[in-house]
Amino acid sequence: MIALLLPLLFATAMPSSDLGPRDPVLRALVEGEAAQAQGDGATLGEKAQLLTALGATPAPGQQDLASLWTSEAQSR
Repeated sequence: MIALLLPLLFATAMPSSDLGPRDPVLRALVEGEAAQAQGDGATLGEKAQLLTALGATPAPGQQDLASLWTSEAQSR
């Protein structure tokens, strides 16, 4: 029984800031999507700049989110 509850104990003891992805590109994507959904142009622009600075490029056939988010951030 203790072995079943131990992971829950550690999960609740972790700070909430550690719950997001550790990969900086993935974190920027997740936070950018959240900013886009909330209409937060400032954060959306920051995440677009971060993706560019990290050298993130879209997979073949995928939309360039850094460009899209930059355009959306400037229009807000």
